[in-house]
Amino acid sequence: LKKLANFIFNKYNISNEFINNDSVIIVSKSGINESIEKIYFNNRQRKLLKEHLQVFSVLGNIIENATLVNQIKEVKKRNDIYYWNYYIDGLIINNKEYKMEFDVRSMQDGQNQYRIQRIEENKKAN
Repeated sequence: LKKLANFIFNKYNISNEFINNDSVIIVSKSGINESIEKIYFNNRQRKLLKEHLQVFSVLGNIIENATLVNQIKEVKKRNDIYYWNYYIDGLIINNKEYKMEFDVRSMQDGQNQYRIQRIEENKKAN
């Protein structure tokens, strides 16, 4: 799954650096791999695996258009991480609406690295 996700990302995104409100966010192989691990080992997210793989094809566009909703200082004392940034964006996949959240860690050296994504289908009240 990690190889497939990286293949999809690399095939459909011409760069691994994306700009969101003057912040450059880097999507690396390790970030995609970590995201796939979290997806696979979470039952709710694993049920949306096909949708997650589709997201990787347009991840750059999502990152550039997402809204920063929260920023928290690193509290687990990982020396190289300064802040965790949490973004949200709306998606339409196969005519269904989803909400996507993803995490970006801001490193002490100034890099912003994409890490983990979560999607949830928007259930409309009848």
